[in-house]
Amino acid sequence: MTKIKTDIASRTDFEARKGDTFDPSISVKNVDKTDFVFTNYVAKMDVVNSSDTVVLGFTSHNASEITAAGYGSVYKPESITFSTGKITFNMAAEHMQLAQGSYRYDLQLSVGTTVKTWLY
Repeated sequence: MTKIKTDIASRTDFEARKGDTFDPSISVKNVDKTDFVFTNYVAKMDVVNSSDTVVLGFTSHNASEITAAGYGSVYKPESITFSTGKITFNMAAEHMQLAQGSYRYDLQLSVGTTVKTWLY
């Protein structure tokens, strides 16, 4: 029997300190080891507490797109950026005021109508 894997998501643990700027980057390569190109991609990452409440949101959308999508005030505009072969997160220290604890997250990227979870 042949197995075909369509789930590209990988588990990644992030550690962050309350009140510090959060600005990690992730390198992304194609199978042939060339840099992945994110043309027309949109990103959204929910940070969720133990009560399943989104307490912080990252997105590549600008402020008016966040409002139009109905994301809510926990999402910070342009807190995810793309460059060739790289996804960068950037959350200002003033927004990194989460209580100590463990949080779940998922990073979803979409292009057109296709949505995939990349990290969780």
